[in-house]
Amino acid sequence: MTLGPSQTAGIAFKAVNPGKWMFHCHILDHTLNPSDGEDSETGMPYMGGLMTFINVQ
Repeated sequence: MTLGPSQTAGIAFKAVNPGKWMFHCHILDHTLNPSDGEDSETGMPYMGGLMTFINVQ
């Protein structure tokens, strides 16, 4: 599903597998923060953007 600016989608799920699970956007540019600096070890922009973690216990 592709969402445009300011659009949202609701997600319902049943969490049955313990662990830390990452939900993220599969558009690579959306997983990077604006290029205001680079990680000195990798030379890559800092990770961030459209992602969150769900902790299932």
